[in-house]
Amino acid sequence: MRDHLATAQLYDAPAYVLTVLGRNITANIWARLMSLTLTESRGDRADQLNIELDDTDSEMARPWPR
Repeated sequence: MRDHLATAQLYDAPAYVLTVLGRNITANIWARLMSLTLTESRGDRADQLNIELDDTDSEMARPWPR
């Protein structure tokens, strides 16, 4: 598997790093990422991050503890 940041530089794609509970999970989901959308809100309203992953093979494990 290629490094996602290096691939982003090759193809002029956005670079990102995803962490859950302080653990970098980017490599865990990179191959399955279908879309990632960040909506920033003004003021004290919360931002929203939507992540869509491909699990058509039903083989995806949760990359974070329960």
